[in-house]
Amino acid sequence: MAKIPSQFLVFTTVSQQQVDAFLSATDIPSLRSLLSTVFSLNPGDPLTEVLIDFHSNNLSFTRKEHFAPEKISCFLAVMDYVLHESLRLRLSNQAAYELFKGLVLKHSIERSPWSIAVFTLDDLKAMTDYVLVTFLRHYSMYLHIFNPHLELTIETKEPFEGRFPPVLPIQEGQTANPRDLNTLEDYLEPLPEENKGDQDLEPGESEAEDYTLDPVQRMLNAELKALRKEMEEQMKKQDEDFLAKLAGIKK
Repeated sequence: MAKIPSQFLVFTTVSQQQVDAFLSATDIPSLRSLLSTVFSLNPGDPLTEVLIDFHSNNLSFTRKEHFAPEKISCFLAVMDYVLHESLRLRLSNQAAYELFKGLVLKHSIERSPWSIAVFTLDDLKAMTDYVLVTFLRHYSMYLHIFNPHLELTIETKEPFEGRFPPVLPIQEGQTANPRDLNTLEDYLEPLPEENKGDQDLEPGESEAEDYTLDPVQRMLNAELKALRKEMEEQMKKQDEDFLAKLAGIKK
């Protein structure tokens, strides 16, 4: 967002002596030379010549409108500020116009210390018409000439600032019992009570060996144990029913 300068632009960028020199110039080459000196331009460069034309047209407008020296100084400074700020910030046409309007209003109303009355209402209308027809109509050309491209800098950086801790080669690793790792306690099922530990195991099995298996194998073992227990209960019940019937027959 372009900012309006806090200072007033009367006899700041362009002094009283420089305005007098503009008014007393007798030919166009002398006038262009004076403009290049006032605005610190180097004649000969194509881009510089565009800026000299810009300031020369603005000066011609002020002389056509018979502006007093303070108005000439202020208008030239306003246009110089609007051009450079608009190009620096790559403002849109509307934003550049708003910047110009804010500057001329700052110098068109007597409300010290915020604004001063340099221009009249008729001056304001003439300047606005001039800017709309000249500067803003060709503003895209100025943008293209003085900002032909944007420089984009790409830098590569590490995705992570930290580093992973060093680890031993996997070939040197050994199988560990999950029960020996304290950090896994919250994720492991509690061990069965000791008095129930071995009654449901197959010969040769132990509870510790069961928990070293992978989760899928451990689940299959649990299903087999439950199925085996259910079959044993059914066989026991069948035997009891058979013995009861046999006892009834004997009676």
